[in-house]
Amino acid sequence: MSRSRFHRCAAGFLLLLAGGCSQGQGWNAKTQSTDSPSLVPPEDVGQVICLYQPPFFRSYDAEGDRNPEGFKFNMYLRSRKTGRGAFTTGKLQTRMYRLDHQPDGPMQRTEACAWTQDLADVPRTTREFELGWAYVPHFYWGKADVLGSEVEIVNWYEAPDGRKVYAQTQRTQVPARR
Repeated sequence: MSRSRFHRCAAGFLLLLAGGCSQGQGWNAKTQSTDSPSLVPPEDVGQVICLYQPPFFRSYDAEGDRNPEGFKFNMYLRSRKTGRGAFTTGKLQTRMYRLDHQPDGPMQRTEACAWTQDLADVPRTTREFELGWAYVPHFYWGKADVLGSEVEIVNWYEAPDGRKVYAQTQRTQVPARR
């Protein structure tokens, strides 16, 4: 890939990461395209399943620094009606916490990053998998001090009416600086 094409792709990707807070359109069965899977009503979402397939930590540095600066995963919003991953309207909320073990006390949990993305702005799979249709969110933490740290990643779906459906928390170790 040429350097200028790479920079355009990287800039577009960072723009995608910076977005995600805009108000999406409400669910309306009459406006759904027949070329893609239909959106399910937000009240049909009953479970959030996040699959972190290694290596899910990513470097987004255009200069070639291989230290991770973000992560990605597959997220399935499980429909109550079909039991499979589906697309809908609402927001994806994500928080990453750094976990510091104290020698003489409890573990300290500090928020390192927070993201809010409108589901209309989150990349999606282009084909249906065994679990159904999936979102593929990407997150960039930039200068957050998490390299070599244990972290918790908390995700939840927030419906337009404010209802929240949480995924299982992911606890993992961020690779150390290379």
